[in-house]
Amino acid sequence: MISKISAIGTLLLLSTLVMGCSDQSPDSRATSATESIATGPTEAAQTTESPSAAVPAAYVEYLQCQFGENYSADSFQAFLAAWNAEIDKLEDRGLSAFGYLPRDWQSDRFDGIWVLRWPNKESRNAGWQTYATSGAEARIQAANPGVIECAPDEGLDLFAFNAYTQRPTPPTWSMENPPYAVSMQICSMADGRPVTDIRDFVTADYLPYLAEADERLPESGYWYQVAFMDQETSTGTPSIAEGAFDFVWMNFWNSPEQESISMADWSDNGQALQSQFDAMTNCQTPIPYDGYYFRTNS
Repeated sequence: MISKISAIGTLLLLSTLVMGCSDQSPDSRATSATESIATGPTEAAQTTESPSAAVPAAYVEYLQCQFGENYSADSFQAFLAAWNAEIDKLEDRGLSAFGYLPRDWQSDRFDGIWVLRWPNKESRNAGWQTYATSGAEARIQAANPGVIECAPDEGLDLFAFNAYTQRPTPPTWSMENPPYAVSMQICSMADGRPVTDIRDFVTADYLPYLAEADERLPESGYWYQVAFMDQETSTGTPSIAEGAFDFVWMNFWNSPEQESISMADWSDNGQALQSQFDAMTNCQTPIPYDGYYFRTNS
């Protein structure tokens, strides 16, 4: 909700999109993100005390993807099924996967985003290495040619982030009736302020607001995370970023309808917090996506 309310969106991956590549202000609620970054909530998200905590809640990768000449709803479903079957053969690394499609906008860089959510970077590194040596990618592409290409192939970019949150995934979340809603907002700290100011703001002010909002809107299904880019793993700079940035604020709802209700409450009750957040940060307009589940962590 912290992202200027006027541009809050949802990250939903069209039901026709199934990508099989393995690719800020608070609650804007504050979310405007890079064209290619967005993650979906998990069924059992971990929590951490702040961005400065030793252990992030998750390590998340966003892979840019482009549809091929044979892409269709049916061909993508076949591709996704083949990808999941190959992942099932490998050692369980706690991997979840999601798909994002731009909502009401288009990018000249990608058609959609394949999101990989790992417990940590070590699991990510081991998972990618095992996948590469297994020959899975070649088998998937041979059986499903021309459906979709994802980073880091074909000149597409991959962006990796350490993600933090102090809020558990809402118990009302369900994988039924997708898409779910996501918005991302790219932010920088204002006037040289430390990123820990965001942690303090969330702890002292934002979480109490969310607790009160939960009382008013028990079915709102709102969740957030703050993501910090890992330059070592990322292959480029998000094309939508208007310069260097410190973090990406992301908002999630179980549906676009819940997003609308939640944002209306923020408009009525969160403007003082929005002003506090705006005084600490410089954030771009939130970017909306439609989100879909590709694989959930058992």
